[in-house]
Parts: sequence; structure tokens; C-alpha cells
Amino acid sequence: MTLVRFTDEVVTQLVKDVEATYGLSLEAFMVIEGETDASIGMRTTTGEAFLVKARPDEMDSPDLIWQQQVHLRLAEHTFPFDVPRLLPARSGDLRVALDIAGVTHIVRVLTFLEGELMSDVSDVPSREFLADLGAVSARLTIALADLVPPPGLTEHFWVLTRSLEALAESLDRLPPSDQTRIVRQIMDYAAGCLSGVADLPIATVHQDLNTHNVLVDPKNSVRVTGVIDFNDTVRTIRVADIAIAAGYAMLSSDEPLDAFVTVVDGYLQLAPLTSAERAALFPLGLIRLCVNWSTWLARSEGDPTSYAASRMSATWPAIAWAVDAGLEQCQQMVTERLS
Repeated sequence: MTLVRFTDEVVTQLVKDVEATYGLSLEAFMVIEGETDASIGMRTTTGEAFLVKARPDEMDSPDLIWQQQVHLRLAEHTFPFDVPRLLPARSGDLRVALDIAGVTHIVRVLTFLEGELMSDVSDVPSREFLADLGAVSARLTIALADLVPPPGLTEHFWVLTRSLEALAESLDRLPPSDQTRIVRQIMDYAAGCLSGVADLPIATVHQDLNTHNVLVDPKNSVRVTGVIDFNDTVRTIRVADIAIAAGYAMLSSDEPLDAFVTVVDGYLQLAPLTSAERAALFPLGLIRLCVNWSTWLARSEGDPTSYAASRMSATWPAIAWAVDAGLEQCQQMVTERLS
């Protein structure tokens, strides 16, 4: 996997270029490599923080046009949690082209959300927090539901409806093991449960409410304080968003299935799901965890300190727990508790 990454010298130059283009006095305090963007945290002398995202691309890229559409739609809504907001350059443009190390990059500046990542909180999340996470998924889905992407949008690897294909790609890169055997067993189970998934209701959804994209107030961790990273926002099956959020919530709980159901209950307080969507919830959430584990394991190439390894380190225990508990039994319990 090739990540977008910058040297210290390039970051220093980028700070100066962004200062001139946006009329800010800045210093970098954080650099994050990414699959499509490098993200640089920059702070003004007065303490305002921004996230500068830079990617080698074209100004008229459908992917960037889409992401701008998403952020503009979010800006039309007031949520009980924070979401990043696009900052216009001095020219008024919401994305600008800058030369970075001899390569044209498209740069966007967003507000930086303060808080602690859910993945970094050591305490088991309360039921109140998990229900609020479900409500966050519902609010975002309602806000984005009818947004239609431009033609030519790149099909994203992580789209939930192509999970079985993504799993097969990743498993082909891994040596046979007890773990890969278990994942193939889950694939067979999911394939049987999701034969009608293409007929489920469609909406535009965040589609990546994992524990690295959810912010918590460490002093009062009963509410979601912010949601970040809308790069995976996609028009797909509506249930994808809450299935993913509930699936990842299993990673942080001593009672994974209870956590899963509590998140979905929070969603259902604000938004509906059909009986077919409810039946698909558990297999969709579990298969997403399998994609996370297998993809990042394959991309880590055996390096336990890599970015890829850090993205799947907490996933396997939840997968193993579900298999030990019985896949069909888990799905039946979820369906009964949500009926």
C-alpha cells in the first residue's frame, strides 16, 4: 500500500504556502499519513486549529467534488456533535492547487476537532454513550440521505456491499492459518445471509464510524462530541452506516453483542430500518470487521509497528468472540432484541 506522506521539509514549505493562500499564521503540530490524503494539523498563534488535507489529484476530480458536496451539506445542519467544516481560501475557493515537492496537490483546510478518539479511551463505553453513537449515525444518515454523487466517482475499496470481494482479495495475500480459515467460514455464513442485500433501501451515509473516527470528551464520556473523516462517504445501502458503527462498537465492550444492539437501538430512536435491514445488520457488521482485519493484516506485510497493523490490532478478539458464541445464534439474538 502506498500512503501519501511528506518529509519535514515539505511540511515546513506547505505551512508557508497555506499561510499565504488562506491568510493565516500557522505552525504544524501533527502529520498523519493516509491512503488518499496526508493530513497536517496546523495551529494559529491564537490557538485555532485546522486540519490541512493534501492529495495528488486534479482540481476537477469527481472524488474531491463529492467530498466538497458532502461537507457543504453537513454545513447546512446543526448537530449535537461537531463535524469538520471547510475553510475558504482568501480567494473564496474551498480547494486550491499547490505545488508540493514538484507535484500538484489539491489542498483543503478544515476545522480541527478537539477531543479524544474512541479508540484511545480505556474505559468500556457506557450504554448511554453507545446509544448516542447510534443516534449520531441516524442524524448523519438523515442529513446526507438524498445527496447524489457526481458521475465518475471512484468505487471505494471499503464500500460495504463489496465486502466479500474485498475479503477474497485480502485473503489471497495471506498464508493459510486458523484465523484465515475462520474468516472464510464467516464469508460463507455472510454470503448466505446477504443474498438480497442489493434490494435494501439506498442512502448516502458516512460509512466509516469506526472507533478512530468518533471523538469523546475524556472527562465526560457519555456523548459523542465529534465525527471526523468523511472521505468514505458513499451512496449505498442505508443500513451500512449503522451496521458498521455497531460492528466496531463490539471492539470496545465486555459484552460485544449487547454493545451492538445498544448502538442500533440508539439509531432506531431517530430513524427507521425495515425488517430486511434489521436481519442484515449483524452479518454486515461482522463482515466489515473481517475486512478490516484481513486487509490491514495483508497491508502490514508482517510489520507490527506499521500504520496498517495499528488499524487492525483490536479487531480479531471481536471476530473470534462472535464465532465462539455462534454466528447464527448471534444473528437470531440481534433480530429478536430489535423486533
